[in-house]
Amino acid sequence: MLNLAGAMANRGYQVDLVVGRLYGPFVTQIPDNIRVIDLHTRCVYQALPVIPKMGSDAVRTALTLCMPHSHWILGAVPRLAEYLRNERPDALLSGIEWPNIAAILARRLARVDTRLVIGVHDILSARVAHAHVFQRVRAAPALIRHYYPQADAIVAVSKSAALDTVRTAAVPPERVTTIYNPVVDARISLSAQQMPAHPWFYDDEPPIVLAAGRLKPEKDFPSLLRAFALVRAVRPARLVILGEGWQRPLLRALIRRLGLVADVSMPGFASNPFAYMARARLFVVSSLHEGFANVIPEALACGCPVISTNCPGGPSEILETGNIGALVPVSDAAAMAAAILHALDTTPDRARLRRRAADFSIDIATDRYLDIMLPQSAER
Repeated sequence: MLNLAGAMANRGYQVDLVVGRLYGPFVTQIPDNIRVIDLHTRCVYQALPVIPKMGSDAVRTALTLCMPHSHWILGAVPRLAEYLRNERPDALLSGIEWPNIAAILARRLARVDTRLVIGVHDILSARVAHAHVFQRVRAAPALIRHYYPQADAIVAVSKSAALDTVRTAAVPPERVTTIYNPVVDARISLSAQQMPAHPWFYDDEPPIVLAAGRLKPEKDFPSLLRAFALVRAVRPARLVILGEGWQRPLLRALIRRLGLVADVSMPGFASNPFAYMARARLFVVSSLHEGFANVIPEALACGCPVISTNCPGGPSEILETGNIGALVPVSDAAAMAAAILHALDTTPDRARLRRRAADFSIDIATDRYLDIMLPQSAER
């Protein structure tokens, strides 16, 4: 979203970044040429007073807001509707199911003609399959079947995500457009020239295997750790996992059980992961599912070879079904270890990796998003 917002503003469009609440590590990376609108949302109950104003959809809205584990972002509906009435933007782009539903409800409440484009950034059916019975995502398919058809356009970040949306949201295939995420620009190559804030990257040996992502079950870092233990039993190597999340204590315990304390580092969130990617021998994605997987084209742009699970979503599309980087079965530690060992003994064609990364440039994606968001301007 920040890449898109900055690119559109650079082309002369007036761009607002509207957030439920302003927090998180990416706040410092918001481009200076876009305006930030903080809706100061605290909880879902802030939206309850607008239920009587929803007309024929009032009962459905009440059920959506009051269902167990409803997401707090739905509380942004009244202030987002006020923003739409006051500012009258030509288009509104949202992403991920709960913000999408909030945007749909807000536009209905505001009664404006703003074009609404909603984004699909994950494989919802896979998330539901891996969720326990009390997680809010279990309710998402029924909600999106009702709400998503009310949007003017739906953008999925991969062909797999588009197909899953057609099945899950029960919308016609022609309503869903695939646009790969805007990831690569000159900023990556410049940032990659910096040195990482980690002592391991100042030595050529042993080789470093790198991974990055939130420390949560969907990323399946336990399988990566078990694979790395098999690699480490054969040859010297180190593993660095960038990211933060609630699974950190569980992963640390597993690292101790596997005897990997001296060879695995989890330094937390890195504001410049490209410095790490440019100096790692290999980048690995161990996810159970990925809507797109931004880290893959980012690593390719840094000339870093990539191995990924052949999970539902974008990785196999980005890696051209294994032609650009190896694909291994999901949660198969032995297969991943074999792929890592082979990659560590292979000299990569870094120029080829960078050429593939260029297919996911910010400029290409921005062109396509503008065509979807402002179709009348595109026709002119």
